[in-house]
Amino acid sequence: MNFTVDKKTSIIVQITFWILYFMLASKLLETNNKGNFNTLTQASFMVFAFASISYLNALILIPKLFAKKRYFIYSFIILIIIITTPFIVLWTMRTIHSLYNPVENAIRLISFPVRHKFMRLTIATIMFLFASTTIRLIIDFSKKEKQRIQIEKERLLAETKFLRSQMNPHFFLNALNNLNSIIRLSPDKAEKYINTLAEMMRYVTYDCKKNWVPIYKEIRYIKNYIYSQEIKDDDIVVTFQTDIENEETQIEPMLLMPFVENAFKHGVSDDGKQSPIRISINQRRKKICFTCRNNINSNSNINTDPSYSGLGIKNVKERLEASYPNSYDLKIDNNDSTFIVDLILG
Repeated sequence: MNFTVDKKTSIIVQITFWILYFMLASKLLETNNKGNFNTLTQASFMVFAFASISYLNALILIPKLFAKKRYFIYSFIILIIIITTPFIVLWTMRTIHSLYNPVENAIRLISFPVRHKFMRLTIATIMFLFASTTIRLIIDFSKKEKQRIQIEKERLLAETKFLRSQMNPHFFLNALNNLNSIIRLSPDKAEKYINTLAEMMRYVTYDCKKNWVPIYKEIRYIKNYIYSQEIKDDDIVVTFQTDIENEETQIEPMLLMPFVENAFKHGVSDDGKQSPIRISINQRRKKICFTCRNNINSNSNINTDPSYSGLGIKNVKERLEASYPNSYDLKIDNNDSTFIVDLILG
């Protein structure tokens, strides 16, 4: 819970509190005073006295002593304040009363209920010190917690960017290898593939620098990637279905690609058999549902960079923890014949 407020709101709250306390003190004191000016003067001094010890405690004693674990000195000063404040307030209020009522004061001094007033002032002093200490400690704790959360977010963001950057060299290397194969095997398709490759590189180079991208860009990249694989291998059979309610829905870039690459890496056979891969992306309201299914083949026709192998899916899990904490559901079913990924975001 965040107890910190902006400076303007804090000042308004404090002024309102002391005005209300001034009105309460005036109401309690008017029974002992005949003159309104006498009451207002005494109430003003009470507000000044208790405000002074409260701010002294909150702004000086706690940060200079309590926060630095100088508990003995802090406790000693607080004890002095508790003992002396009632004497000072009581003496000042009686002085003010005598100035406004010199004759009456000489008579009332004999029966003036000093002990009861002293006890009430002592209790009030303790309450104001306790309240100022509690509020200051809560605010300090809230600020530290806010800083901790911000540092953690920055750490996770840096980690996410690092994990994402690990993927980019693989895409470049894989794309260049594909381009080399296309030029050798199907020169007439090279121009279309180069345009597709340029669009893919644009996404990886520019869009992936952002923390979030519209989902349609991620889908377009996946489509281009599928095309880049189908164009060089007729045995690949890919079913890619999308049902998107809002194309501007934000997603972390390159989050789904490791699963797609994994499907091609492990689901494509080099024995001439067709290798069906089924991918679907659905988006409704604030949820994104991704499914990727492929058969598992012992030999693969498409190989990835060995340094990248096994890194993709692990990185996705870490990125999900960083970017979608407590708001994702990832299920991976890996049996002898099929590999199925079900991911829900939001």
